[in-house]
Amino acid sequence: MAPVGVGLLGLILGFAVVAKARAQTWLYTGTDYGTGANWSTGTVPGAGQTATFNSGGTNQPIVGGNFTIGTVDMSAGSLTINGARTLSVQSAYNLTNASLLGGGTLSLGSGSLLTAAGSSAVVIAPVISNSGATLITGSNVSFTGANSYSGTTTISGGTLQVGNGGTTGTLGSGATLDNGSLLFNRSNALTVANAISGNGTVSQVGGGTTSLTGANSYSGTTTISAGTLSVGAGGTVGTLGSGGVVNNATLQINRSDDVTIANAISGTGALAKTAAGTNTTLTLTGNNSYAGTTTITEGTLQVGNGSTTGTLGSGTVVTSGGTLRFNRSDDIAVANTISGSGAVSKVGANTVTLTGANTYSGATTISSGTLQVGDGGTSGILGTGAVTNNGSLLLNRSDALTVSSAISGSGTMSQIGTGTTSLSGANSYSGTTTISAGTLNIGAGGGSGTLGSGEVINDGTLQINRSNAITIANTISGSGGLTKTTAGANTTATLTGSNTYSGTTTIQEGTLQVGAGGTTGSLGSGNVANSGTLAFNRSDDITVANAVSGTGSAQQAWRQQRDAHR
Repeated sequence: MAPVGVGLLGLILGFAVVAKARAQTWLYTGTDYGTGANWSTGTVPGAGQTATFNSGGTNQPIVGGNFTIGTVDMSAGSLTINGARTLSVQSAYNLTNASLLGGGTLSLGSGSLLTAAGSSAVVIAPVISNSGATLITGSNVSFTGANSYSGTTTISGGTLQVGNGGTTGTLGSGATLDNGSLLFNRSNALTVANAISGNGTVSQVGGGTTSLTGANSYSGTTTISAGTLSVGAGGTVGTLGSGGVVNNATLQINRSDDVTIANAISGTGALAKTAAGTNTTLTLTGNNSYAGTTTITEGTLQVGNGSTTGTLGSGTVVTSGGTLRFNRSDDIAVANTISGSGAVSKVGANTVTLTGANTYSGATTISSGTLQVGDGGTSGILGTGAVTNNGSLLLNRSDALTVSSAISGSGTMSQIGTGTTSLSGANSYSGTTTISAGTLNIGAGGGSGTLGSGEVINDGTLQINRSNAITIANTISGSGGLTKTTAGANTTATLTGSNTYSGTTTIQEGTLQVGAGGTTGSLGSGNVANSGTLAFNRSDDITVANAVSGTGSAQQAWRQQRDAHR
């Protein structure tokens, strides 16, 4: 048994330790954190001790000096840390339905944790520094300080808002585990380099621009209610999470390298591919339905990546210096109106059908597959720039369409609609021209418009509508007819190809000449309805078996050619 004196001494020492470590409660009799009389024990709590704040009344504490505390339990009211002052926390700072105010610093020591909880607004205004971590479980927690803490930010079912509609508020520098809701609410530019993971959501609610530059993997929805959410900040880093995007403002892609966005983007907002990388490609592979404008400032926006996914939204596309490229393995229709100075490119083996009222002035390139203009109705046009066709260009309108673009390349062109398509460009494509239905018009009544150099398979109507002379050297076959229109009463269309088409040849006005003084040039095998002049200009003997009718001078022209050969 210990001597009585020793036991008593131990009891006294033990009591002293308990007294030193016990919680000290703020009395709300004054406002100075550093005044002992404002605390339940008469002394200011220090290292290893606990400070308790539990009332929302008057005389809320103000930290006017530099202090160290073990743990803070705050269940109501607020604590203000004045500017240039620091409250250092060794273990934990527990905020429940309470706020931290002021322009000072809350220093979270190694291993310490700031927990913000509760159902009412919790504002944390001081700068959170040092190596501690934060845990958000409350439904309305805001960071408005320029935080620099390096520990993890964990959102466990609650909401953390960075900023409060003004120009301040950041996360720390550590990773963010978001299993709740993370909101960005700044009126100016903010860059978020943190890697955001978890199953929570991310929302842009402020009027400024928030740039994500971290390797994000969160799986919840990304919502853009206001301002701009930028993926990247002009460099090679920055991603969205994997969930859907509800975009009712602006989603901007600002990477200097190639990036793929697989998220499904919906909403009323816009999508912008910025000028960060002239030669970069943004690829959309999601099932997108956003209704706002798609803007390509520079570089390439690619729809699809060679498979069966990837769409634009439904709004207008403005290509102001960039390229819109389609790369799907299945057929798609593009109803968007494409405008601007940029280009359109088609790759992949599929068919892309344009049904919008397009006005873009850049080049159209068909590298492979089929680009179809129109879908059998009265809408769908190319832009005004040159067309390089190394695949297949299909024209499918039920009404009149004029294609003024100069078409070059090794590809084919087909008229498949029931309407009339007029070619008024200086075309040089070398592939076959096919007329499956309707009318393909060479020229539009003026002095321009040609076919390419390849053969013509005509199962509809090939019409020559030039106001000046033109020579058609192509070989024309098929079951269709050929018409020389009334555009030029004194104009001559000359056929020098070895033609076999079986449809009717109609001369409405002017002259249709067979041959150009050499040994080539023929009519097809069908009847000739001549209301103009049918002339023959061959240097060799030919036989014309066609039945020629009409009010024109075909018979006289034939006799003159016969007499010239005698």
